[in-house]
Amino acid sequence: MKEQLTTIPPSAKKVIDIVSTVTGVDVSRKSRKKSVVTGRAIVYKILRDKEAMPLTKIGALFEKDHATVCHGLRGINTYMKFEKDLSNTYKKCLDMYVNNEDVGEFVENEKLAKKIFDLEMENLDLNAYISDLKGQLSKLKEKNNGHEEFLEMIRIMVPPKKKEVALKKIRAVLNGI
Repeated sequence: MKEQLTTIPPSAKKVIDIVSTVTGVDVSRKSRKKSVVTGRAIVYKILRDKEAMPLTKIGALFEKDHATVCHGLRGINTYMKFEKDLSNTYKKCLDMYVNNEDVGEFVENEKLAKKIFDLEMENLDLNAYISDLKGQLSKLKEKNNGHEEFLEMIRIMVPPKKKEVALKKIRAVLNGI
C-alpha cells in the first residue's frame, strides 16, 4: 500500500532539488520517462544510503510503493557499473548533498562554464577567420608582386621626359581590357 507524506522532510527536499538541478529533470513529476525514473532512482539511493530512510517513506515522497523504490535501487546500482555518465551524475549529486552545497551556486557555475565554452568556440571561429584572411592577404601580395615587377620594368624602360605619354598609353590599354 502506498503511503503519503503530509510534509516532505528537509533532507528529502534538498536531495530532490539537487538531483532535479543537476540532471535538468523535475524528478518529482509523475512520468515514466527514463530520465525522470533515473533521477528518482538517484534520489532513492542518496536518501537510503545517507539518511537510512525506509523504503516506504522514500516511496511516499513520489507516491510510489516500497517495491518500486526497491526496484529503482537495484536498477541504479546495476546501471552505475556500466554507465559512466550516470555514475558521474550520482557522484556529483551525492557530493553536493554531503557537502551541503548551494543549488543556486551550482546553477551559476554551470552558466559560467557554458559562457566560457561559448566564448572559447567564438575564439576558435575568429582564429579560423583570421587565418583565412591571412591566406587571402598572402594571395593578394603574390598578385601585387607581379604588378610591382611590371611597374619596375616600365620605370626603367621609360625615360622621365616620356612618362606622361607612357601613362596615357597604359591607361588606354587598361581601359580597353
